[in-house]
Amino acid sequence: MEEPIINLEECTGCTACVADCPTDVFEMETDNKAHVIEPENCIDCHVCEEVCPTDAVHLVAA
Repeated sequence: MEEPIINLEECTGCTACVADCPTDVFEMETDNKAHVIEPENCIDCHVCEEVCPTDAVHLVAA
């Protein structure tokens, strides 16, 4: 099982991971960056990694 992490220094706030995640793992926060809010919902589909234009999202072993 893997869980997503976001490098907030690389996140531009484009919302791609928030919009494309099929299980609502991410949410935009007041800093205008995506944050992992429901890591237990991750289904290891890697869509978030694929759509992130700055390579800020990675799945790591939980």
